[in-house]
Amino acid sequence: ALALSSQSKSILELGTSAGYSTIWLASAAIKNQGTVYTIDNDQKKVALARKHFEESRLGNIELIEGDFIVVLKKWDKEVDFLFIDGEKSKYLDYLKLVEPFLQKGAIIVADNIVSIGKGTINVEKKTASYRKYVEEKYKSILIEIGDGMMISKK
Repeated sequence: ALALSSQSKSILELGTSAGYSTIWLASAAIKNQGTVYTIDNDQKKVALARKHFEESRLGNIELIEGDFIVVLKKWDKEVDFLFIDGEKSKYLDYLKLVEPFLQKGAIIVADNIVSIGKGTINVEKKTASYRKYVEEKYKSILIEIGDGMMISKK
């Protein structure tokens, strides 16, 4: 809903996993003639995601295999929607690498900002620097439903 309502055309997802969220993002982006760029380093997850992407027949998903930091250090595309779901302690590192490419009004969504797996793994300390940074720099809100989600707007 966020990607659709913000009319996002260039979506970057950090953490493809099986591709479930990617397909939702791509469904929104296709209505705006947009593309989802998704990055993951886990070969089993990448293989499963590729299968799901083929089945979806969306055609606007570009899957990039690699480590987030390595890929982002070479990033050169505009981003108007960023979805972060990777290693929690590196959320701020990821954001800072993407920031030069964030367009005015860009939406940033950080998933699992409070916990993972119905509260079984507490990640608040790992994401504290990220939360502090976006709360000071962007219009941000922490939504404490499920494992928590931080939504920010540039």
